[in-house]
Amino acid sequence: MVKELALTEVFSTTKGSIYQCDVTNSFIVEFAGTTTRFNVKQFIDFKKVISQINLQVMLERIEKEFDLELIYLPQTDKLYTLNVCEAYHLQELLAGAKAMLELNSILHEYDIICE
Repeated sequence: MVKELALTEVFSTTKGSIYQCDVTNSFIVEFAGTTTRFNVKQFIDFKKVISQINLQVMLERIEKEFDLELIYLPQTDKLYTLNVCEAYHLQELLAGAKAMLELNSILHEYDIICE
């Protein structure tokens, strides 16, 4: 029997979307033409790694090695190759998702139901 995945959009921008799946207890990140599924710990770790990308250094340095940021995710066997714009948009997407998850947590903590 195949379980139907119930995806809830957590946050989206024009560049990507993040969904939460309560059936598999995971997050799905759609960004730059790729879709990656993360368990909760992997998602938190991914956000930390992406948040540490220094956009200012990428913009200020003229050496070729600063043109791209390579992020390898061994747990998902994915390699993200991000230019400065993509890194910015991914940081924005993940920050928005974090804010929405925190807001949802606060609403549940105080038993505030929005329908």
